[in-house]
Amino acid sequence: MNTETLITELSAKASAVKYLSPLRICAEWIFVVFGSVGLITFVHGLRADWSERIQEPVFVLELLFNVALLLRAGCAATLSSYPDRARIPALNSLLLTLFAGYSFLLFYQILSAHHSGVDIHEAPHGVECLLCILSFATIPALWMAWRLRKLASTVPALVGGAVVMMAMAAGCLGVRLIETETAGAGLFMWHYLPLVLFSVAGLVLGKKIFRW
Repeated sequence: MNTETLITELSAKASAVKYLSPLRICAEWIFVVFGSVGLITFVHGLRADWSERIQEPVFVLELLFNVALLLRAGCAATLSSYPDRARIPALNSLLLTLFAGYSFLLFYQILSAHHSGVDIHEAPHGVECLLCILSFATIPALWMAWRLRKLASTVPALVGGAVVMMAMAAGCLGVRLIETETAGAGLFMWHYLPLVLFSVAGLVLGKKIFRW
């Protein structure tokens, strides 16, 4: 069998692949993320001091940066799954900027608590806090992994890291909505570090999960 005949036969057997636009995928995961976070928050109920904390500009700014980081990481994962859109320097810089801003706000709250006389080593929830974050993050992570595995990513490590960062950001957002905790060492140990470490692990796992 010559090459032309082989190509003709393979083309005849191949089925058309429906193109999924990045905008549609982004709309889907936004619905999944905020739907799941909203549902779990509704079941648990808002934190007891919500009415007081929502009036604090730094806390509100932290939540906004958290949401922005979540959205940007999700967009990075989606666009990185399309070979012609995988590397957009301006968008990658935006992701790093949002992460830096989110980090700054968390550390600012810890230092402010320390100067106010609050015991920053107080961590009343400990590992339970991490488990709560993971409960919020599981559905978004699994959905994104299922959806993006069907696409042709040329940078699987970046997709994996961005997916995990998006999911963990969703988890951190959810926990901040339901958990009453001072901005002490627990905020660093059980919110910030898991976000960073799990995202790094996502870079490694992404090479295996999103490889095609």
